[in-house]
Formats: sequence, structure tokens, C-alpha cells
Amino acid sequence: MTLPAYLARTNEDSVRATRRRSPQAMIELLARLCPELDVLRAARGWDAPAEGDAAGSRAA
Repeated sequence: MTLPAYLARTNEDSVRATRRRSPQAMIELLARLCPELDVLRAARGWDAPAEGDAAGSRAA
């Protein structure tokens, strides 16, 4: 399987799984995750490379 095909399949699986969740479950999930992600972003900064990003490990 090619990488684009794998990514498309994984995305489709994720969309299907998300559609099966109730609206209340999604609200609770976002209410919990968003503040945690805000803390992580504030600590790293918006322009920081993603963790594990190979491009971030090279000198500019």
C-alpha cells in the first residue's frame, strides 16, 4: 500500500469513528483536550517544530 493510500484509509477510518460518537461525547472530549493542548502550545511556542520532526533537528 502506498503512503497516500494509507493516509486516505486512516483518515476515512477516523472520520467514520468520529461520526459514531455522540455530540455530547465530542463536547466532553474537546472540553478536556483543548486546555491541555493550549498549555503544550504555550510551552513550546507556535513556531516550534513538531515533536519528532526531523526537519526541526537540523541546523538552519
